[in-house]
Amino acid sequence: MEMDRYFSSEEPETSTPTAVTSGRPRAETPTLTKAELVEMLFDQVGLNKSQARAMVEAFFEVMRDTLESGENIKLAGFGSFRLRDKVPRPGRNPKTRSDFVIEARRVVTFHATPTLKQMVHLAANEFHTQQKHDRGGRKPN
Repeated sequence: MEMDRYFSSEEPETSTPTAVTSGRPRAETPTLTKAELVEMLFDQVGLNKSQARAMVEAFFEVMRDTLESGENIKLAGFGSFRLRDKVPRPGRNPKTRSDFVIEARRVVTFHATPTLKQMVHLAANEFHTQQKHDRGGRKPN
């Protein structure tokens, strides 16, 4: 499996599921799973499946442990995972309209590096250009 499939302009073999956001359906973005990462390490790096699985699990365990201990994570050329403390704030149950306080909590945020942002932007432009070309330059009906 290659990462290029996420930026490919080829139509998927099966129908693409859609998600509804703001009342408008949209195509669902492909998701890379841990199992697919294991396959990629097996295919591209040459690790056997158990070594690849152990490496993926170890990587995510280190990430979890680091964040649980209160440290941020920086991955050069990719991005950083940062911990952010959120203060309590007022909330409202949309169904019952009753007010309540959303408790203070710590969340993990991800900030992409400029390099990653540029790569994603260029890939998206290529994808949209290819889609436009495939439609013959016309807007969809």
